[in-house]
Amino acid sequence: MKKGYMIVLGIMLILIIALSIICFILINNRKIKLEIKEGTLTETSAVLIINHEYEPKISFGEFFFIEKKEGLIWKELEAENLATALIGYTSYGKGATETKINWAEQYGKLKKGKYRIKKYINGKLYSVKFKIK
Repeated sequence: MKKGYMIVLGIMLILIIALSIICFILINNRKIKLEIKEGTLTETSAVLIINHEYEPKISFGEFFFIEKKEGLIWKELEAENLATALIGYTSYGKGATETKINWAEQYGKLKKGKYRIKKYINGKLYSVKFKIK
């Protein structure tokens, strides 16, 4: 009886530890989230909201790139002008930071389709999907 009880207790302990590790990984991989501010999306620009509720400091630059979904594949758009200012921004405090992305000079007007903007924040690549109607 004691041996069976100890085995069940050991299995439960292993499951609790495994679930704790999984939750920790999921939470820590979602510290930063990008979204497009409602009402700001046009064929040439959008305002990005960088949500960093669990990250007290974020750093990012002007650089971004856009991909278009073609079938099941995301393909990077070819930029007409890759000149980008090497300006860095830092935001302190948990919350949300807004930044305007104007892609008219690099990509011109986007045609109808599904797209995503990719941007480096704190050295990691994040993206947000959007649709031009």
